[in-house]
Amino acid sequence: RNRVERGESKLAVFKPEDEETGAQRQLRLGDKNPERAGMVIGGGAKRERAAYVLDKLYFGFSKVPPTLLTQVTSHDTTKDRTKVKRGSLQRYCPSEGSAEEKPDLVFRAKCTEVHRIGILDLRIFNTDRHAGNILCQLNKKRDGKDEVLLIPIDHALSLPDYRFLGEAYFDWVYWKQSEEKFDANTLEYINKIDVHKDADALREINIPETCIATNIICTTALKVGASFGLSLYDLGAVFQRPFMAGHPDHDKYLSPLEYMIIIASENVNFEYDIGAQSTSLEEEEHDNANSDMGEMQVLATSHMSDDSPIVSKTERVGIDLNSDNEEEEEDDEFDEGRVFGNVPPPENLYQELEQVFRESFMNEKWREWLV
Repeated sequence: RNRVERGESKLAVFKPEDEETGAQRQLRLGDKNPERAGMVIGGGAKRERAAYVLDKLYFGFSKVPPTLLTQVTSHDTTKDRTKVKRGSLQRYCPSEGSAEEKPDLVFRAKCTEVHRIGILDLRIFNTDRHAGNILCQLNKKRDGKDEVLLIPIDHALSLPDYRFLGEAYFDWVYWKQSEEKFDANTLEYINKIDVHKDADALREINIPETCIATNIICTTALKVGASFGLSLYDLGAVFQRPFMAGHPDHDKYLSPLEYMIIIASENVNFEYDIGAQSTSLEEEEHDNANSDMGEMQVLATSHMSDDSPIVSKTERVGIDLNSDNEEEEEDDEFDEGRVFGNVPPPENLYQELEQVFRESFMNEKWREWLV
């Protein structure tokens, strides 16, 4: 804050685990997220990192800003004590504004710019890709034909447990670029995505196996769909339910993706328990009286090195968001897998799913499940 007031450049954006979506005061880190099915309180920081790691594996195709996991000290001047906050730290990206603020720039963006972001969202099953989570940059050229670049941010609400695939949300399905076919370079990129390589990378940052399963399932659907000529718009329709979360009819209809998982599960005698009923929160008054934690000191290098260490993997079942314990271990990490269990589906389900995807996309059976 002081750097900005002095006119100095912003370096990065820090998002604490205990201030993520759904982090209500009566809950603990690692508890079910009341605002997103299949996710836990505090799990967003690792998903911010995961989006960057998955993108970096393929040379930053989707242009996710460098993101790491780190710790921040927070000094409470009212009680004269220092506490530690953990979270994600992402390089700050200057922009002309978000896609929500600058729809005219979105209209000017090339199809490939929208496709890059959409492909990422499908890989990680993003449940929060609204226009406010896409930044618009202008690459000014001498000939006056400025190029619009789109930068994806805010990936905390992605990679849910694979049994909770009912809340995908992609604003780009309403953009004209999503209806255009993928070009040759994009198809080549999709073809090169290796789900096993992705899974290993996600394990390195301690993403639960049931959430890694989501990445494998969704990436397989992307790859097979693209090979049969589906557009980004088509794939968005495959992943999204007919009615968005919060709509009274949301739970009445499944997405084509969910139907295909059910078919594949039945074919291999696997009981696929769909747990993705839409979340509903009662209106509550949140006490923010103690939200001002005073000045923060970022304990990470400002150059956002890709080799920066990840926080320790010491597991702890739940961390109280309201704890006043001044001796709290800095390297504590809650066990994210405890809530939903951490048992992935059988390996033969993935193989059967690929076959079901092929059959459904080839004969366009998936369209029968659209409402």
